[in-house]
Amino acid sequence: MPELPEVETVVRGLRNKVLGKKVSRVKLLRPSLLEDGSLKNFGRVLKDQQLNDIKRRGKFILIDFSKGHTLVTHLRMTGKYLALDKAHPPDKQTRMIIEFTDGAALHYNDQRALGKLCLLRPGQKHKSVENLGPDPFSPDFSVELFSEKLTGVNRELKDALMDQKLVAGIGNIYASEICFSAGISPFRKTTDLNPKELRALHRLTVKILRKSIELNGTTFSDYRDVENATGSFQKFLKVYGKKGRRCPRCKGEIIRAKQKQRSTFYCPACQK
Repeated sequence: MPELPEVETVVRGLRNKVLGKKVSRVKLLRPSLLEDGSLKNFGRVLKDQQLNDIKRRGKFILIDFSKGHTLVTHLRMTGKYLALDKAHPPDKQTRMIIEFTDGAALHYNDQRALGKLCLLRPGQKHKSVENLGPDPFSPDFSVELFSEKLTGVNRELKDALMDQKLVAGIGNIYASEICFSAGISPFRKTTDLNPKELRALHRLTVKILRKSIELNGTTFSDYRDVENATGSFQKFLKVYGKKGRRCPRCKGEIIRAKQKQRSTFYCPACQK
């Protein structure tokens, strides 16, 4: 599932390709992707509106239109936005097409159709977005707030890092990488972390996510940016997906364990 760096890469691509364009037509080819509470008549509502802003909140993409409507997208496993043109035909994975007055088009493709779309009325709030914790790149993401969020719950560290109500945007890949870089076991309880460890986790969270954004995210299978290009941070992963390989720090063996029904990769020799 795309995490913060992948979604941020998509948002930056969308800003570059379609920000400021005016909608001529919208084709919703898979209405079942709509969340409860979403406006359903996309074409009527969005026609002649301009794309005023495109931003990210956690793993959500928010596209603001000129009359106050906001399109909220969660890509889930296989969702992707592709910047194309009107002449480009949809394929069997295309779920929505936004056409613009200048001849450009934006396709939302989703092989498994697990993503979600929600068109909000002016002033309407999206519950999941409103309930998100602080974003690692927001001005208020201080060591103090980060430490308060983690130590305020008695949870295993990796599980807490992935809780979107505590910190927005971190998923399975980056949680494993953050724990490894900090030299802390993903199974450590957050209430046992000392101030030095919390400072390291805060610093490395921002550092790792920023580095991944610079490399356009991590691609294992489905993730693509708006030009259908893959990311390259997978070349720099230390533990995720490295079961049986040697730890780059201590040369111990990296293992895979189940944690909250997800695969966790770590080095038990040097992550304490």
